[in-house]
Amino acid sequence: LDTGRLVRPREGVAEAAIAIIKSHPHLFLFKTNEAMGGTMKLELFRVQNYRSINDSGEIAVSRITALLGRNESGKSNLLRALHSLNPIAGFEALKPIKNFPRHKRLEECTDDTPVLSTTWILDDDDKEALLEVIPRATEVSRVVIGRSYGKTRTVRFPELNAIPFDETDIKSKVKKVAAAVRA
Repeated sequence: LDTGRLVRPREGVAEAAIAIIKSHPHLFLFKTNEAMGGTMKLELFRVQNYRSINDSGEIAVSRITALLGRNESGKSNLLRALHSLNPIAGFEALKPIKNFPRHKRLEECTDDTPVLSTTWILDDDDKEALLEVIPRATEVSRVVIGRSYGKTRTVRFPELNAIPFDETDIKSKVKKVAAAVRA
């Protein structure tokens, strides 16, 4: 994927790209929860260690995003990696023999090998739902969701600060609880 060069598409290519995006809206808009009614919007994504892609770098996404490139340059693999985050058939571990780059040693692939990182913008409904679960998330407007080769997704909130704690205070409280349990 060459994002550094301006390419004038042939007639009809832009229309075809728009048709593909319209026919696959699930790749670009995820419903967070039907009951909540919230819709997160994909802001950017990055694919690593997936088929022909070593590292795509961060790819910004807007309302309409066109992927242009020569044949066999990895356009479909970008979309396949995105699809692997929330497939219709259900989330499952990726098969390294099929999806890990062929030029790398298969032994390098573990369940923790990163594949996809996506950044989503939360709408107001999503923010309200998040505040019910994490009351200190008042400043959160984005969520980063990723996946690796294993059967887990990662979720983090970049704007959510760590909870400060006093280690000596915690140790003294644990000692008091331990003493009470022994008594």
